[in-house]
Amino acid sequence: MIADEPGGQPLEVTVSGIEWGNGKAEFARSVRDVAVTLDEPVSVVVAVQGIESAGSKGKLWVNVVKANENDDVDGMMYYMGNGGRKVPSDGEVRFDGLSPGAYTVSLSVGRNAWRALPVETRDVDARDEETRVSMNAPPVHRLHVVAPALAKGTRISLSLVGDGNDRRRGSTNASVNDRGEATFEDLVAGTYMLTASGSGDRQEVAVPCGNVLFDANPFDALRVTISNIEGQFHAAGLQNGDRIVAVDGVDPGDAKQLRATLYAIPAEEAVVVTVVRDGRTFEATLPAGSGSRKSSLGGSVQDADREG
Repeated sequence: MIADEPGGQPLEVTVSGIEWGNGKAEFARSVRDVAVTLDEPVSVVVAVQGIESAGSKGKLWVNVVKANENDDVDGMMYYMGNGGRKVPSDGEVRFDGLSPGAYTVSLSVGRNAWRALPVETRDVDARDEETRVSMNAPPVHRLHVVAPALAKGTRISLSLVGDGNDRRRGSTNASVNDRGEATFEDLVAGTYMLTASGSGDRQEVAVPCGNVLFDANPFDALRVTISNIEGQFHAAGLQNGDRIVAVDGVDPGDAKQLRATLYAIPAEEAVVVTVVRDGRTFEATLPAGSGSRKSSLGGSVQDADREG
């Protein structure tokens, strides 16, 4: 690829090849011959253990992308081109022709790569000729949702709920049948959020649990996820997973109203929040800050059940 920028900027040539490696070089417009030094290509080999015993044979996918460089040519080759590689019965997947550097290896489970739910991510520094990564196949579970209040054909989405440190992301969905039921297959253990299309009603569920009644009760709390220790949440002593149930003594019993109340208070004012943590209720003070309340929190809030 040759980039020809206007305004007399230098040109750049990028070379990418699985067998010979990758490299790039800048050169002036007047130059006719350009030398490109290629990095010695490296390989990442992912070995997934325990596939047979976990019951996840034929349902696992592995992906390798360049860490923090989503525009990297060879790092995106497997992500954009294949959406991940299916793990064979022997559990070993090779990614060849990578340039040396930091990569993120991810393991997902599902019927196909594009709808697979993430299981585990691992950061590796691939600088040797071959870097091996060992990962364990997770047991998979079925979730049977009984939703008598939802009409036939209503789509229910199921997404993983992270705790701020959990890098797993993903969602899948199923439709309610004529018996008012929906089934999700190939789920790993964890906390999930059920969301009904149209109404937006949501409910948390812990997998494995077998069957669950989706009663679609409105959430009455806000779950805290901290992303910046310089923010007001961390300064107030809050932790990931804490549930805010009242703001300045006001408990509307509805998560949406609770969020609106919190965001409406100027960031320059301190605010007292009532928090539930591990069954214990206490008050914490978010200190005065600057900017908008939402941006100064140093984290985010998600609708939740105060009982957790």
